[in-house]
Amino acid sequence: MGFKYVPTNLITVDTLDSVSTEDTTYVKEHLYNNQPGKPFKFTDADDEWILLDFGAAQQLTHVSIFGHDFTAAVDLRIQGNAADAWGAPTYNKAMTYQEYSLYYNFNQTFRYFRLFVDDPTHATYPQIGELFAGQWAEFSNGWIQPDWAQILNFSVSDEETYFGQKWKYYLSDQKSFEIKIKNANDPQTIDDLETFFRDIGGPAGVWVFIPHDDYPFCFLVQIENTDIVNRQIVRGAQGNLNEWTMTVKTLARGIRLL
Repeated sequence: MGFKYVPTNLITVDTLDSVSTEDTTYVKEHLYNNQPGKPFKFTDADDEWILLDFGAAQQLTHVSIFGHDFTAAVDLRIQGNAADAWGAPTYNKAMTYQEYSLYYNFNQTFRYFRLFVDDPTHATYPQIGELFAGQWAEFSNGWIQPDWAQILNFSVSDEETYFGQKWKYYLSDQKSFEIKIKNANDPQTIDDLETFFRDIGGPAGVWVFIPHDDYPFCFLVQIENTDIVNRQIVRGAQGNLNEWTMTVKTLARGIRLL
C-alpha cells in the first residue's frame, strides 16, 4: 500500500479572495505561508468563512487544515459554487472534526470554493495555522514497507542551575516518519518516485502526506534527507523493483510560549 500526497497548494495571493473577519495581527496571508505556527485568526466565531476564487472552473480533490484550534462542536464545511452566492451552494459537505489537523478528499470543480466555520462555543476566536487545497496523487506501482516508523520529536528548553538543579520546559513538538517505499517501474522510463521528488522541490518543498487511505490524520511535511537513496532490488527485462528511503518531518505548530 502506498501513500497519498498533495504536492502543490493552490491557495495563493491570487486565489485567496476574502475572509469574513480578520485579526489585524494574524492576517489571511498566514493561511498559505508554510508556517503553521504563524496562524490566521478570525475576530468572531459564528458563521465565518474563507473564500477562494480561481477565476475559472478549477478541480479540487483535497482540502486540509493544520494547526487549528476548533472545538469538537464546530460546524465545518467545504462548499463549492459556480457563482459567489452562498444561500444554497451546489456543493456543501460537512468535514469531520479531528484535533490539530484534518482533511477531506473529494472531487469537485467550481470557480468558487468556500470554507465555512461556525464554532460558537469557542472560548475566543478560531484560528488556522495553514489551509491547503489541491489535488491528491499516489504512485501507480509504489507501496510502503510495513516497517515504517513514526517518531514524536520534542523541542524543550533544557537548562541547569549552578547548583545542579534541572529545568526543562516543553516548547513544541513535531512528528517525523522514516519510510521505505518499494516501486516497480519500466527501466526505459524515469521512476515515478524520482519525478515526485523533483516535483515537490526535494527537501525544499512543502507538501501534504497521508500515510494510507484510511489514516485519519494528514501531515504538512518536508523531506529531511538531502540525499535520497534508491536501492535496486530486482532488475529484469519486464521491469525493475527499486526501494527508496526517506525521512519526512512535519512543520512545527509553533512554540508553547506564544
